[in-house]
Amino acid sequence: MAALLVALIIFRSAVRLLWRSGDVLIDRGASGVEDDLRRTIEGVEGVREVRSVRVRGSGNRMLGDALITARPTLSVEGAHKLRGRVLGAVGSSHPDLDLSLVVESQSDRDHLVERVHAVADQQGAVRDLHNVTVEREADGSLHLSMHAKLPGGMSLDSATDASGELERRLRQEFPTVSRVDVHLEPLEPDLVAGADVTASRKDLARQVREIVEAHPEVVRCRDVELSARGGGLVAHVVAQIPGGVSLEQAHQVETELEERLRRALPELSEVVARVTP
Repeated sequence: MAALLVALIIFRSAVRLLWRSGDVLIDRGASGVEDDLRRTIEGVEGVREVRSVRVRGSGNRMLGDALITARPTLSVEGAHKLRGRVLGAVGSSHPDLDLSLVVESQSDRDHLVERVHAVADQQGAVRDLHNVTVEREADGSLHLSMHAKLPGGMSLDSATDASGELERRLRQEFPTVSRVDVHLEPLEPDLVAGADVTASRKDLARQVREIVEAHPEVVRCRDVELSARGGGLVAHVVAQIPGGVSLEQAHQVETELEERLRRALPELSEVVARVTP
């Protein structure tokens, strides 16, 4: 009887040891931890999808791997910040977990402008894309138009080849496209020489303020700076408008201010208008 009792004790200890070893060998984590971790990550702003989560034990701590997706237009810095927010949230909810996190891009198929940006990002020659418009024609086809910035030293032949490659990729992404218009622009230099001449051009600054405040949507002109740059004169304007307007309306006001100033004051080579509540 004593021998049988000892044998049972040994058998029980062996089974427990085998079970714990099996958890380690097959990377099985604590029950429910993976579901909790998935919910925590999904609650972080900017995460589109949690594609995979795996947790396994390692001594008195846990090791985890997760694969998440975010919008494809997110910059490297933006992806780094998103990763930091996810790790911060996981660290607060699971302090005994060391998480290895991978961030991948995922396009929203219903967001056509985002998909255009995602296609352009795949082409190294295109450094920046803006003013993207996707127009639905009466026959159901799509008309794409955009402004693309390429290195200023690139020849027109090379730039045309790059825009042609962008158009080819866009037509592959959007089979119903009937027309693609790419406006080519040189990428701005890293540094330009300039000087603030507002104090010496008070008369011109006063005219700028008057034109800005004559706009029906503008409450007041908050700031005007005149900058001498590259042989021209650049006006930087900050106008106050009601904060309840949409971003689209605010941009329209900025565009109208720039057009009014350029028409009324031809000596201005460029106008940069900004609105604020």
